[in-house]
Amino acid sequence: MSLHKNINKTIIDSLKSVIENKNLANRLKELSNTDSLTTLSNRRHFDEKSYSTLKQVVELRQKFSILMIDIDYFKLYNDNYGHLQGDNVIEQVAKVMKGALIKTSDLIARYGGEEFIVMLANTSEADSERAAKTLVRIVEALEIENKHSKVSPFVTISVGVAMVAPTDDLELKEVIKKADHSLYQAKSEGRNRYCLNS
Repeated sequence: MSLHKNINKTIIDSLKSVIENKNLANRLKELSNTDSLTTLSNRRHFDEKSYSTLKQVVELRQKFSILMIDIDYFKLYNDNYGHLQGDNVIEQVAKVMKGALIKTSDLIARYGGEEFIVMLANTSEADSERAAKTLVRIVEALEIENKHSKVSPFVTISVGVAMVAPTDDLELKEVIKKADHSLYQAKSEGRNRYCLNS
């Protein structure tokens, strides 16, 4: 009877160990896909996920858009308020933007520094424009003081939107380049706004 109990205990302990290792592996994978400051996806995870999403929208012939987002005058903000406060701004902006995206297929990531990227799958031009407009509005509505901004007394963002109808030879990097060009246009037109390239 004692041998039977020992065997059962060994089996149960082994199963617990397997489950704990699997949980640990899942947690490590999650951490490797996450930006530590914002808890958004990091750029590497965005690249992985966006390519699988692109494959799906091409197969289904669905339109999608890429939004490139940059916090306006962030270097001036950091220089005058300090890097800790700058990190706080990045966190708050990330949180409010993530909350504004409501479809589970929407993908948002920190792209680097004060830049973010969003992929909206199966979306129309009007919906993409509405999303960009909402992001611009809700960030300024946070009313985070920025005395050194040239467009607002508050922290703002600029958004570049690239809207595309997928084709079999579509390259995601080309869509990102279009969105980046739109972002540059939004900045050159005065910032705290979005520009759409379709």
